[in-house]
Amino acid sequence: MIQNFNTITTVRALVNWVEFMMKEMDMPLCVSTMNVCSREEYFAAIPEMAEAAMEDSCTATNPRTPTKEDIMKIYIDLW
Repeated sequence: MIQNFNTITTVRALVNWVEFMMKEMDMPLCVSTMNVCSREEYFAAIPEMAEAAMEDSCTATNPRTPTKEDIMKIYIDLW
């Protein structure tokens, strides 16, 4: 798939805007800054959280159905 430079630029601008708005609203950008659990606790819970996400009714209607591994990667990246 060939990506248009304008598409890439637009997506990057959107990501930057969302991050800016999250900072403006004092929202955490990652789980680790929330101080709700340790790194070990969080990573140990990832398989169970991913399983719960797979069972969520919204996952089935997602335009791109993720695998459990896809969801686990998202949780890992959120740390």
